Amino acid sequence: MSAKLPTVTVLIPVYNGMPFIVDAVDSILSQTFQDFELLIINDGSTDGTADFLNSLRDRRIRVIHQENRGLCETLNRGVREASSQWIARLDQDDIALPNRLEKQYKFVLEHPDIVAVFSYIKRIGPSGSIFGVYSYSLNTHDPTYDPLLHGVIQHSTMFCNKAAFLSVGGYRKVFYPNDDLDLTLRLAEKFRLGAIKEPLVKYRIHFEASTLKVFYKRQMMGRYVRFCATRRRQGMSEPSLSEFLEHYQKAPFLKRFSRIIKDRGIFYFRLSGTYLLDGQIFKALCYLSLAILMDPWNSSKRTIVLLKDFFKRPQSYDLPIRK
Repeated sequence: MSAKLPTVTVLIPVYNGMPFIVDAVDSILSQTFQDFELLIINDGSTDGTADFLNSLRDRRIRVIHQENRGLCETLNRGVREASSQWIARLDQDDIALPNRLEKQYKFVLEHPDIVAVFSYIKRIGPSGSIFGVYSYSLNTHDPTYDPLLHGVIQHSTMFCNKAAFLSVGGYRKVFYPNDDLDLTLRLAEKFRLGAIKEPLVKYRIHFEASTLKVFYKRQMMGRYVRFCATRRRQGMSEPSLSEFLEHYQKAPFLKRFSRIIKDRGIFYFRLSGTYLLDGQIFKALCYLSLAILMDPWNSSKRTIVLLKDFFKRPQSYDLPIRK
């Protein structure tokens, strides 16, 4: 008699994940919903990640070691290897709140036409200190999530039907580092998506995060992804990246220059927030000044929200952080 398969596969791709991967794993093992397997794929780490993973003895954990293939291929392999109908993704440096799986599984049971559900996040610093809740302009009474209207929600919160994921082809490497937005848009073109309007994941902000390392590429690829989505919805074929860049360069110079300045302002603002979470107040203020100089209107609005979050932040954790 074959063993019962788990209801949910939690998928964590990891590359040089120490020390944050420890907290990510602990947060899953501490879930109120226990009918899961934790599938961790080590994508050729060169730090102590492999040793840590090999030390894990929980029967719910399955570890796969592979040569470095990159995030998209690692995630796609993880979904194919998953034993469950439902896949919950978690990034190596984030922390799932204890009721995350319970709430998301209950949500998809209550909304059987929704194939993927996301959630709000709590922003935390390198040490785990909570900064505030990041929310989206979602309709209060409608759980539907539309990525074209609301933008990409962090895929570390994604809880997705495996068959739906595979039916659209999974993550596409050509769109990295906006492969997450590309996948969400293609899912939304074929299925209904949803969002839980409360934080279920702590999203860690730190200097080694890919969102900072590849920021400008992410901005440009985000425009490419949205352009491709618009073309698909018009019944047209997707342009190649070179075709898109050629189209982009035809925009008026002032429009392109304005985008460059705005992108720089967003980058400085994110650096400011990262330094603030790291306790480096002087650098935070310096980069905040640069952000306001580059993009006065949007940076000023974001600053008001940032300051509100900073002074309202709780001083306790929802989950103990292992030292």
